[in-house]
Amino acid sequence: MENQELETLLEPFRKDCNCAQTVLLAFREEMGLTEEEVMGLGLGFGGGIVRTGQICGAVSGGVMALGMVCSRAMEDPADAKELTFRVVTQFMEDFREAFGTLYCSQLLDGIDLRTQEGRALVKQEKLNEKVCEPAVAVAIRAAGQLINIVNSE
Repeated sequence: MENQELETLLEPFRKDCNCAQTVLLAFREEMGLTEEEVMGLGLGFGGGIVRTGQICGAVSGGVMALGMVCSRAMEDPADAKELTFRVVTQFMEDFREAFGTLYCSQLLDGIDLRTQEGRALVKQEKLNEKVCEPAVAVAIRAAGQLINIVNSE
């Protein structure tokens, strides 16, 4: 994936989309979903699932995109399940290798996004740009590489 293409794919995050929505939008065509469906699907995953600091939304979006692509790549549901498990495991390892964690709260040094103070601190420290945007970029790049492999087999 070229840097310019990645920059374009990051634009929704820079505007008003959360991490999961942005990753899902990057693979909307591969999943065969409308923009409206993707936006709804990813809505509750921002901030580590509704700001609880759980699994990073970028990871959740990547897992959902990979699951959809893998499920369509295999006719047999059991084969699709095994393919999905292998591909998602690799995706999660790639993300963890890049950031040391899969958890939003750890990426944001324990800031509680459920509070106004926590959200203000993220804004003040520019953590969306410093932490979240790179996480979204890594998720898009890693998922894209795996989707290309799945689609070429």
